[in-house]
Amino acid sequence: MGKWISTEKFLDYARKDLEEGGERGLVNAYSNLKRAMHCQIDKILEHFDLNKIKIIKKYNFNQKFELIQRLGFISPISFKDLNKSRNLLEHEYLMPDKQEVKFGLDLVILFTENTKL
Repeated sequence: MGKWISTEKFLDYARKDLEEGGERGLVNAYSNLKRAMHCQIDKILEHFDLNKIKIIKKYNFNQKFELIQRLGFISPISFKDLNKSRNLLEHEYLMPDKQEVKFGLDLVILFTENTKL
C-alpha cells in the first residue's frame, strides 16, 4: 500500500478542486471533504486510544461520528447537514452546489483546526 494521506492534504485537494470549479471540481471537492472529515475523526479516536477497542474498529462512520459528538468535539446539526449532502451525492447522485461545497469546506477546516492533536 502507498503513503498515508493526512487530513490537511485532503483539505488541500478539496480547495484545489473547488478552485477548479465545474461539476467535476464540485464532486471531487465534496468527496475530499468527506475523506478529510473521516480522517480527522479517526485521528481523534486514535489519539485517545479508542481505535484499539475492538468494537470501535467495527464502527461505521455514523457510529464514530456519534461517539465523537458525545465526546464533545462537534456540533451535531452542521455536520449532519454536511453528511446528508454528501449522502445525496454518493447515493442519490445529486450534484452539490458551489455554496454547499464552500460551507462544507469551511466547516471541515474549522473542525480540523479545533481538533489538532
